[in-house]
Amino acid sequence: MKRLIRQAEIHDTVEIGGKQVEIYNNPVNQEAKDIINISPNSSVNGLMTNTDIYIWSSEFSGNQIKSYIRDNFDIGYQFSTTGNSKIKIFKNGPIREDEIKTTLNMYYGYLLNIIDTVNSELTIENYVDGDGTQDPSYTINFNDFLNR
Repeated sequence: MKRLIRQAEIHDTVEIGGKQVEIYNNPVNQEAKDIINISPNSSVNGLMTNTDIYIWSSEFSGNQIKSYIRDNFDIGYQFSTTGNSKIKIFKNGPIREDEIKTTLNMYYGYLLNIIDTVNSELTIENYVDGDGTQDPSYTINFNDFLNR
């Protein structure tokens, strides 16, 4: 019996500053680990859109990768991790609580491959809570945020 093993689509391999950068679209566990293993400080950068999640080495910023991703980069949620213990989320404009919770829940399985969701610190820049209160840099435990 043959088993199908799902693999991510390598969205693109591009050259930036003389270095090859692999950009994964909807990565599986091993592919996320491959990116983590080649990245400085075992960290990754990425983008969550309405339909896909992309990751690449933290050696390269979103601005360097922007032109290689077919989705509208400016409306997605960019993120960066620090090891597997911290994740920072940011985008152009405010990030509303209900919208980011929906997105984080949608990509929870992918994020499990990148961070320790139980113990990770989540920072959201330009955060707006359910009451409309704004916070320029809101920090909370990742799971506590999803479960409140």
